[in-house]
Amino acid sequence: MRPAWHRRRGHPGLLTGLSVAAAKIALSQREEIIMGTWDIGPFENDMAADFADALDEAPESERETLVRAALINAVQTRDYLESPEGSEVVAAAAIIAAQYPGGEPISTIYGPSETLPILATDLRRLAVEALDRVVAENSELADLWDETADGPKWRQTIRRIRAVLEPEAQRREDPLFDLQPVFWSTDSGVGVQPDLTDQTILEAERLLNVTLPASLLDLLRRQNGGLVVSSRDAFPTSRPTSWASDHVPFDFVMGIGRREQTLSLLDSPYLVEEWGLPTDVVLLSGGGHYWIGLDYRTCGRHGEPSVVWFDADDNSELPLAPDFRSFIEGLTSAPGFDDERSEASPG
Repeated sequence: MRPAWHRRRGHPGLLTGLSVAAAKIALSQREEIIMGTWDIGPFENDMAADFADALDEAPESERETLVRAALINAVQTRDYLESPEGSEVVAAAAIIAAQYPGGEPISTIYGPSETLPILATDLRRLAVEALDRVVAENSELADLWDETADGPKWRQTIRRIRAVLEPEAQRREDPLFDLQPVFWSTDSGVGVQPDLTDQTILEAERLLNVTLPASLLDLLRRQNGGLVVSSRDAFPTSRPTSWASDHVPFDFVMGIGRREQTLSLLDSPYLVEEWGLPTDVVLLSGGGHYWIGLDYRTCGRHGEPSVVWFDADDNSELPLAPDFRSFIEGLTSAPGFDDERSEASPG
């Protein structure tokens, strides 16, 4: 039997500028939204359970139409995406994923109990796009989860569903897929952390209070930090830095772990404070006087961060790429640049 909790709509921004009485009402509404969710699963909330009921009550020939409509509605929403619509997307995506290898069967009592047809293959890609909309900015469901301790765990659940839905052919056509096997240097185990696990990612995102880019996690799953091959150990710049006139180094990447005497992404909070860097930054590589990091100041802690060069000596910074994927694709070989470092280079 499903919990008989009732939900009324609230909004994460309602407390701004309200009277005390109105603020109490808004807070009550927020609490009811949270009470309508009893776990992180795709159907463990009132909105998704109601969506499952609607599927059961519809004729079998119309069930695919309901799934498609939920996805299209989210993709086409350019303004604030409300929590009920977001919950329907997650439920619909889980239903689609269950029909593909690696997808989890819908075994919960809160999911659809009636037989679902084999869904059209184009829904797979549509579901990926809809899930991306749910975890992006201007999404009530994401905002609500991000305010809870289980926010990173919920986002990890979304990533798992998305990984099943993204067609293998699309992943293999991705330039990053081809780049990964030749990204890491095999000459040394310096800087390499133990193999990356989902639990390690969850703990890291909880500690850093950010969502790490999927492209970064893809690389770290192949090798959890270490030296970069010499053909991809530099990034070109449009103006001089303390390192050189036309590029910055990227010869190693910090992994995620606690191996002794090995720098880790988990050290970012300490290093940021130690070197006087912006707080909304997760460091990827560097040597004390300079750092390259993920910059969450503009996108928010659960958005897609840009990649920025930070010079700790003169308190300067230089944007390198709009996101980590673009940064990785732009890497080249340091020997291809001038051998002379700039005069301001740290010794």
